[in-house]
Amino acid sequence: MVSCSVLFTLIILLTFASTIHYMLKQKKISEMKNDFINNMTHEFKTPISTISLAVDSITHPKIIGDEKQINHFADIIRKENLRMNKQVESVLTTALGEKNELEFDKVEIDINELILKIPARMRLQLEAHNASLVLTLFKEKILLLADEMHLQNAICNLIDNAIKYNDNNPKITIDTQLVNGYCEIKITDNGIGMNNETQKKVFDKFYRVEKGNIHTVKGFGIGLSYVKTIVDAHKGSVSLKSKLKQGTTITINIPSI
Repeated sequence: MVSCSVLFTLIILLTFASTIHYMLKQKKISEMKNDFINNMTHEFKTPISTISLAVDSITHPKIIGDEKQINHFADIIRKENLRMNKQVESVLTTALGEKNELEFDKVEIDINELILKIPARMRLQLEAHNASLVLTLFKEKILLLADEMHLQNAICNLIDNAIKYNDNNPKITIDTQLVNGYCEIKITDNGIGMNNETQKKVFDKFYRVEKGNIHTVKGFGIGLSYVKTIVDAHKGSVSLKSKLKQGTTITINIPSI
């Protein structure tokens, strides 16, 4: 009787503990979902409002005959439209990655050539934040079997984070090495850094470093989750080292060919 009572009590305690764990997990997921919806709403409302103002300005009688002003506002509309498209693509890409439905066009590429294209692609963001990007590339070719678009997007996401999470003039370096048959890509910044607790969570979908005002840093919180999805799809690994107020180094390792 005593043994049965003890066993029954243990089963009740384990069931209770499991229920509490499940409830806390669901609460966390609910909070993350709400943060994501709030961020997404804000991210889309801003460009929509900007486009609306630009359209109203173009149709103003004083501007409609000024070609220079029309071109200026048309450029604003073009950039904001591109920004919204990128946001939609990032959400869809992450969703497809979760379902293993992402399609990859893997071809032989030189990682150094891919990285050399990044400064031009991110020129406007770098200039807007007075950021510097230094490339220290391996002296020889490093060939990978990879999807160039997704891999470049992943690296650009890391640079974008390095710019966002920085209180000073961002200084970012990208290093490549060939180590034991793996291509090693290191992205280092001088940003705000992260504590140990944050480092454990940054690759979780929708997790964002700043927990106070969700609009302080723009984004959906899927950047690093997307990076991990892409690296995993290339049979690689991604790791992170960071110290508060001392910056962050993210290392990607992908098998070379």
